[in-house]
Amino acid sequence: MRNDLSLKSRALTLIARLRQPLLDPAFWSRHRRHERDFTRECVPTFPVLMLLLLQKSLKSLQPHGHEFLDQLAAGPARPKLSGGALTHARAKLRASAFVELNTAAVLARVYGSEHAALVQRWQGHRLLGVDSSLVRLPSRAAVGKVFGWVQGANHHGPLERYPQARVSALGDLLNQMGLEGRLSASTGAETELAHQQLAKAGWAMVRYADDFVILCRSQAEAQNTLAAVRAWVSEAGLTLHPAKTRVVDASAPGGFDFLGYHFERGMKWPREKSLKQLKDRVRAKTPRLDGRSLAVIVTEVNRTLRGWYEYFQHSKANVFGPVDGYVRRRLRRLLQKRRGRTSQGLGAAHQRWPNAWFAH
Repeated sequence: MRNDLSLKSRALTLIARLRQPLLDPAFWSRHRRHERDFTRECVPTFPVLMLLLLQKSLKSLQPHGHEFLDQLAAGPARPKLSGGALTHARAKLRASAFVELNTAAVLARVYGSEHAALVQRWQGHRLLGVDSSLVRLPSRAAVGKVFGWVQGANHHGPLERYPQARVSALGDLLNQMGLEGRLSASTGAETELAHQQLAKAGWAMVRYADDFVILCRSQAEAQNTLAAVRAWVSEAGLTLHPAKTRVVDASAPGGFDFLGYHFERGMKWPREKSLKQLKDRVRAKTPRLDGRSLAVIVTEVNRTLRGWYEYFQHSKANVFGPVDGYVRRRLRRLLQKRRGRTSQGLGAAHQRWPNAWFAH
């Protein structure tokens, strides 16, 4: 249950935290377009403009501008606000000012440990949502270079082209709190942008068919996520694989296997089962009594190796040397057998057929 007194105290604390940067000249200098902006005594000032924009939508700025200044004025007299003052002032302000306020003041205060108990949750979890829309941008060459151009058209034929972007907003649905907004090229996939935002919010899912990995930032968050997944799977009449389902610290020794790879301490390489399967396939293609020519055998082995190397090309560098060595030993054993000798592909066989011999 929420405590109204605690919520009021939190709101006052949040207002105080927002007030500090708005009155800080260093904050102004970071988020104005030019050094001379907001340096003269003009209406509105940097703090007044920020407060007005935080309270009103862009469509209601001009009608409410005078009303807002009346509320700020100490007496009957208030500063005069010309018709174009707000438009000119907004042009001097960078959007990064709101990003810094949201990240440093709002989100840190709302989701910090001090107020975590006051944040509404669903079954112990934050309920996040992502909404994405396409927006038309001003037809300027610099804008089109960044976001790309779209060719307009109607039933009469083609129209003028214009820049188009995708705006994506991530929000906490239960607490009605905006977490992040992004503006990207409209050619980007909507789901990919949503995954990026959710990953920044604290977790991300990597899935292929019925296998998936959920990435979390802490042990507690991972345990809570696992409990939620188990509950969801149970409601669907399914069960998680007991051996494959576990919480792992990917930055510590041990790691985990996923889609043929082993992930551990920021590195990845083929898991043991993947290496064994490759060796079994190479062994089956290089029996000592194979009567085919060496060129035919090598061609068939290379077909297997090429596909395996292509899939595991992102592994750490020291993976492929031992695999190459294993293949050469298999070929040396075959060549030795044709000379009427038995060998493991080492020693004299290695001297007779060195590594460079197989490169030709």
